[in-house]
Amino acid sequence: AAGVRVQQLAAVFDADRGVVAALSPGSDIREVPLTGTLADQLPTVHHPHTLPLLPAILRAGYQHGEGRFLLYSNIDIALQEDAYTQLAGLLTRQPGVPISAVREELER
Repeated sequence: AAGVRVQQLAAVFDADRGVVAALSPGSDIREVPLTGTLADQLPTVHHPHTLPLLPAILRAGYQHGEGRFLLYSNIDIALQEDAYTQLAGLLTRQPGVPISAVREELER
């Protein structure tokens, strides 16, 4: 994005180290450690997969990111270059206002 620096981080559990890099050859996505699971918070709940908690994901981004703003999206969401430019403009004009967009809003 013109004039916008974007650092991509993937918060991953130790067991998943290397998966993002293997699926994204040539990208500059950096894997960072993720701690905090549903099982940690609710040990009586049983699920076949290790599920992360959103606060743990955001904490990993905050701790390992180098920018002024934190943008979260699932790994299956590919924001287009213009999205970063548009978000940068909004954040420059109103840096203290949180922004939230769901898929339906972007598809209209």
